[in-house]
Amino acid sequence: MAAAASQARAPRRVLAAALLLVCLASTTAARSTTLIVEFSRDAVSTASAAAADTPAAIAAVAAAADAAAVAVAAAERRGASAEKQAAIAAMASEAAYTIPALAAITSSVSVAAASSGIEVVGHTSYSTVLRGAALQTRSAADAQRLKEQLQQNPAVHRVWYAGARRLVEPILPGNVSMSSVHLASTPAAASTASATDGNAAATGLAKALSNTRASGGGSLDGSGTLVCVVDTGINFSNDIYGNCYGVNQPQGQCKVVTGYDFVGDAYNGRLDGPPAVRGGPPVDCMGHGSMVASVAATANGVAPGAQLGSYRVFGCSGYAVDDVIIEAIDRAVRDGCDVINLSLASGSGFASTSVYSSVMHNALRQGVLVVKAAGNSGEEGPFTADVFTAVGAISAASVGDDVLGLPLDASLVASRFSSYGPNPSLLLAPHVAAPGAFIPVVTMHGSSYRASGTSFASPYIAGVLALWLQAQQQQAARSGRPLAAAEASQAAALRGLVSTAKGVRSDGNSSFLEPVAKLGAGVIQVDALLANQLRVTPYMLSLPSNISQPTTLSINLTWDPAAAPAAAAAAAAPAAAVTYSVQHEPAAAITVSNGWYGSARAIEYVYQAADVRFNSSKVAVNTSAGAQTELKVTFSLPPALASQPLLYSGLIKLQPTDPSLPPVVIPYQGFSQDWSGLRILAKPKSDLSPALAATLRAQQNALCYAPRSQPQIASSVIDQISSVPDVCSGGFAAEMDQQLNVSLAVLQESPECSLRVTLAPEVPLHTLFMDVLDAAGRLLGSMAPLDTSSGSSLASVGEVPSFCLRFNGSFRGRDGGLTWLRPGNVYRLRARLRGPLAAGDLALQRRPSKQVVFIKGKFRVGA
Repeated sequence: MAAAASQARAPRRVLAAALLLVCLASTTAARSTTLIVEFSRDAVSTASAAAADTPAAIAAVAAAADAAAVAVAAAERRGASAEKQAAIAAMASEAAYTIPALAAITSSVSVAAASSGIEVVGHTSYSTVLRGAALQTRSAADAQRLKEQLQQNPAVHRVWYAGARRLVEPILPGNVSMSSVHLASTPAAASTASATDGNAAATGLAKALSNTRASGGGSLDGSGTLVCVVDTGINFSNDIYGNCYGVNQPQGQCKVVTGYDFVGDAYNGRLDGPPAVRGGPPVDCMGHGSMVASVAATANGVAPGAQLGSYRVFGCSGYAVDDVIIEAIDRAVRDGCDVINLSLASGSGFASTSVYSSVMHNALRQGVLVVKAAGNSGEEGPFTADVFTAVGAISAASVGDDVLGLPLDASLVASRFSSYGPNPSLLLAPHVAAPGAFIPVVTMHGSSYRASGTSFASPYIAGVLALWLQAQQQQAARSGRPLAAAEASQAAALRGLVSTAKGVRSDGNSSFLEPVAKLGAGVIQVDALLANQLRVTPYMLSLPSNISQPTTLSINLTWDPAAAPAAAAAAAAPAAAVTYSVQHEPAAAITVSNGWYGSARAIEYVYQAADVRFNSSKVAVNTSAGAQTELKVTFSLPPALASQPLLYSGLIKLQPTDPSLPPVVIPYQGFSQDWSGLRILAKPKSDLSPALAATLRAQQNALCYAPRSQPQIASSVIDQISSVPDVCSGGFAAEMDQQLNVSLAVLQESPECSLRVTLAPEVPLHTLFMDVLDAAGRLLGSMAPLDTSSGSSLASVGEVPSFCLRFNGSFRGRDGGLTWLRPGNVYRLRARLRGPLAAGDLALQRRPSKQVVFIKGKFRVGA
């Protein structure tokens, strides 16, 4: 074991892409808010039967048949399998069955809302990835009332607020803007720069392509696959996209063969912004999508033979909103996209409360592969990797020297900007890493440029997945059988990428790897992905926290030739057993709670590791069909590690004795102390930063009255935009006995953000409960739990945010009945906070971390 050491990463100004949620711009009214509703399966079935013979249903069947014919014909032209074409037709048939039912339920819900004085001013139905609709109201107050009404409706399964997501903005040399990049003068057609230049050796891409050709497996370029970019659009008039004047126009010449514009140029997703204008050509006017697409599937990209789809959810500036993003994913799946790339992000968040948990579950069931950017907030601390948007997608971190710009083949390092996990449940996030620093891209005006960001690591992996799918299809064709759905599924792709990744050495101590929370299992190895035949279950480990006794876990090893399309081409019969040596590669531990971690704007590396032992230093894997070989791994924590609150991690590496076979890794991650005992709110530490400690003491845990203020974050209670105490125009309680005067009429007219509290979480906050107390501190009742479903950073990073209480003056009394604040009375508030729970602690029946805090100040209610 190496001696303990630590390394603080110094801050560097970057264009970090933080989540900025804003209220949805209405197509009919300003300052509107949108809810996304998932209806129950029984309600949809009942409504479908009732609507079967209606004109709307007949029209839906006809429209679905037309859409299916177009999508199937497009799939046939690009060489998609018969199974893929049949799947597209089946989705269209299902949509024809579902859409009239959704319309009927939506109409019923809208009528019920209107009878309560709530006007639904717009709606959008989904059909494939969500049995539901987006409902738009005139105000946030109406949305809150509608949500409460919907939650009592037996036809409704779940309800979420729709939030807006910002792009994972690229890091550009000199911190120039994307608009400046497009003025670069080097035409892409005249440039030989490729997205794979300088990194094809480090990722195993060059070796994979060479091995495939040598083994008789055919060339790999992504042909027959469709990579779809949900982004700002693609400028398909550029030569690199075929110099086309529309989507697949002229037919047979274009790289972009499908797509849709959901928003138009002027749309910005803002509260008071222009309405969306749908149906135009999905042309890029912001610049991001064109650069992303150039990495994935152009002559300059990873999969030059793949075709592209362009699904535009951003205008020329601003944000993309959840209901539009979901509609784009819904259409992309129905159009037969094989791979979807999302280079947009939220903050940390909790997957269990995300609307995308339902959306992605249904999308992945249709066989689509989805990859997304982890985010570019790596220098803002842990919990910044997005685990909320597109839950279930392969999360891409970035490797590459983003300081000197050295080629990855010459300098295999983690990119400083790449966001850190972990997932608040200590699950793997991000999953793997790909080149994302100084990557050659093509701008929307056809210029060649080098840009950095996980926005480019993500399409790099999307291109690799196109190659992997093509190899799987070639293998099935050689075997004279259809490609099984499980062989080309998201689960198989994620397992393959994680198991065959390569750890990256920490630049502070080469005896340790970069933390799993930084790069997941490591940098992708394309040659190993195509050649690996060893299946490990589970393929990533989330350990229980606070291991006080040696803890043994079992890993099952199975020989699976179908998982290795490149290896199958060689047609070499395996030996009866394949031997691997078992090794432990420790990664640097990191702090997740060091007072107010945002105070240093850095991550502290501590070079301590778990003690990891195996039941044998070598394992002989039985290659017989269906045979399993067990590997037992025992974890224990040395005193030096257990004495500090550290997130530790590493890789279990299986190194084959046969040099022709690739190594396999199993990443693991755990917390050295009790994860459920984490302090949720920051504690001032003057030794870290006297100024910020003073800010915490002065501003945190305080009552804030901001009468008639509008929510800065539409679907999350946390306002990380407005400064405290400036936003508290009606008063800010800096002391426990300071009294504010609050109008009950104002709370009723504008409940969203009129009454606030200030809190500074240092770990993700799952739920916020607010108790109402009398002036003497006696409990009277509780407000409704505050909704955190839209995701955000959920952890303070150096500033004290305010939390909008969405309080209209009513609360549940101790007897469970509804009661109201009384004019003339004085009240106090108490916050009860619920933090994260480690996935590995669930089996131990541990509870999430909790904290209770009395809010400074009291308020007297006036009429």
